Amino acid sequence: MNSEHEGFVTFAQNALASAILNFAAVIAVAAMLWRPDRAPVLIGWVAATLTYSLSMGLDIAAWRSRLYERSPWPMRTLHLRAPILGLVWGALPWIAGPTMDPRENIAIGFVIAGMIASGMTRFVVVPHAALVYGLTLGATAVLSFAQFSTGTAITVAVLLALYLVFMTRHVTAYGKTLAEALRGRNAAIESSRERAQLQHSALAERDETSRRHHELMEVVAAFRQSMAGFQEVVERETQGIAASAASLSVTAATTASQAGAARSAAASATGEIDAIAASTGHLNDAITLIGERTYRAGTVISDTVSISATAMTDIAHLSSVMQGIAGIVQMIQAIAGRTNLLALNATIEAARAGEAGRGFSVVAAEVKGLAAQTTDASKEIITKIGAIGASAANVTRSIEAIRQAVLDVHDVTHAIVSAVEEQRTATAAMASNIDSAADHSRQATERVEEAYGAVGETKTEIEKARQAAEVMAEVAGSLTTSVDAFLHRMEAVNASERAA
Repeated sequence: MNSEHEGFVTFAQNALASAILNFAAVIAVAAMLWRPDRAPVLIGWVAATLTYSLSMGLDIAAWRSRLYERSPWPMRTLHLRAPILGLVWGALPWIAGPTMDPRENIAIGFVIAGMIASGMTRFVVVPHAALVYGLTLGATAVLSFAQFSTGTAITVAVLLALYLVFMTRHVTAYGKTLAEALRGRNAAIESSRERAQLQHSALAERDETSRRHHELMEVVAAFRQSMAGFQEVVERETQGIAASAASLSVTAATTASQAGAARSAAASATGEIDAIAASTGHLNDAITLIGERTYRAGTVISDTVSISATAMTDIAHLSSVMQGIAGIVQMIQAIAGRTNLLALNATIEAARAGEAGRGFSVVAAEVKGLAAQTTDASKEIITKIGAIGASAANVTRSIEAIRQAVLDVHDVTHAIVSAVEEQRTATAAMASNIDSAADHSRQATERVEEAYGAVGETKTEIEKARQAAEVMAEVAGSLTTSVDAFLHRMEAVNASERAA
């Protein structure tokens, strides 16, 4: 009865410790997953875990009332809460969605797997319950780790499959052996009439128990070796992840440097294109101004040609007038000649008249002098008119030469205007292309800025992945330590039972 009492106390302690551990772990995971929109899901999760923890009292009562020995069905029904709540533990984080930090997701997966594993160790004496718990552990862990990547979920599934094969084979055998030992021990205590035979059977059973204890120690050693291999795999993969993260960090740093250089080059190109656009704008303004001034010059030249034509017309009219004046002067010369002839005749007649014609002779002399002056003045007028005509002819030729030169200048100016217009059109097209190039350059600069920011975010995510790998290594080490402690405790319990 003392051994049975010790077994009950050990079971009760393990059950209460597991319940407290599970509830605390669920509170921690709920805190990591907490968001206002997840409140109903997380509250239901915590309530289910609290119900699970309170149900440990049913386990203790069932053990104390020997429910295992009387009928297995109530306990099987009782143990249905293990797979149901296990699936709830695995599914609720999936429904709630992964957190923003991958390290928290990894921690959640290990916490859930650890909760199921801790519950599995308490049902070693019930092989079917242990098997159900192991299957629940596998399904829950795969669900949890599938949130990260398919490769991670497959790796965890393979490791858990090996773990389940090991536990199904050895722990089930040990559970059967321990159950048989307990039934034999209870039968020996209750059958006082066959004490001697039972003592003999107890000795044989003790030998068998010793042999099975030895087998159990071998199982423990094999399990410890498996856990060592598991830790080695985790450490190796963690180191690989860390090395990959370091390589990616170097690559990201190089990419960031190149992106920075590209950003500087793009900014410089944008500045140069803006400067070219500004220069093109000034050139376009200058060409427009040249066109306007050339157009004005063409207008002035056209006016000059018109004025030259008017001047030539006026000079031609002046020549015509001068010719008319020359005709009048010739008429005056003819009159002066006849007047001179009349004066000569009058002088002759006065000489004939003698003293009586002396006064008439004086008048005839005056008339003759006036006729001579008129003739001289007419000659001088004709000379002046000839000089004016020659000057007018020279002016006409000069104006014609000027008009021809102005027409040539007008043609050149027209060609300049056409060339300036073509240049203005080409400059406008070039300015439009430069503006378009400036827009594309600015867009390229913005894309380079976005790429530079994305490289920074990539470096941050790589650092998070490296930290997550370190956390996974720490969790694997903690799990190995917990398993070693559990195995040492099993060895101690087996040693104490053998001593008893």
